[in-house]
Amino acid sequence: MTKVSVNRKNLLTLLSSFGTAVGDIRLRAKSAEGGGLLIGSVGYYTHYLRLTTACDIESAGSFAISDINAVRSFLKTGKEDSMTLHQEGEGKMLYLTCGNAKIHLPGTGTVDSHAHVATIEKLLTDAMKDNWAKWGERALSCSASLNSTSTQEVISIHTVLGENPLYTVDFYPSQSEIIVKAGKKSKGRMFVTVPLGNTKGPEQKVTSVFGANFPINLRALPAGELTLYMGEDAPIILLHEGTGACLVVFDCDYEEGWE
Repeated sequence: MTKVSVNRKNLLTLLSSFGTAVGDIRLRAKSAEGGGLLIGSVGYYTHYLRLTTACDIESAGSFAISDINAVRSFLKTGKEDSMTLHQEGEGKMLYLTCGNAKIHLPGTGTVDSHAHVATIEKLLTDAMKDNWAKWGERALSCSASLNSTSTQEVISIHTVLGENPLYTVDFYPSQSEIIVKAGKKSKGRMFVTVPLGNTKGPEQKVTSVFGANFPINLRALPAGELTLYMGEDAPIILLHEGTGACLVVFDCDYEEGWE
């Protein structure tokens, strides 16, 4: 059995940050320094995203939410600040209570959004043990710190240019900056420079290319200080200092790059 109490608005923010494309999710309730933590993680071939929020744990374990949209709708209509989640097992009924309102949802033995999480989290653990020197067999030659506010103009590329298939990220360690560029000469291009701190890396620029979800996923990270790791033709990893949130965007194979 898993049972926790959590702030309704905080849980709504967490679930909403994963985006409308995520249909189900597994939440893990774990004890942490300073109290309980509710952790949501999704993993795909394109990216991995982990977000957290504080909770009071009566019984640790995991929840399987089969219909994340129904839970979001329930949370939006809630009146109380606090709510409870209770599930006897991931394949069993999920009970959510907020004040006088309750919703019961069927559990699920298979959470599609969690299918690749274990594999990705093993790579994350290995990278952390190796002081973020590599991701699998690929070198993470660059690192830096930045504030999430510095990513806002990168996120806006999606709004300005519309659906764009590729985002090229050039990391310039010697200049303590990243340049993100997207678009085509025939349709319009956009460049965004992101200032960095505590920069480490080679003298020459380091480049990796990411898919259309790159700016959308950046938007999911909470506000605050971030630590970034990246390599040539390697994933980009962003760690949030305060909450333990993590975003990994995987580089993509491409036939036509920046033109």
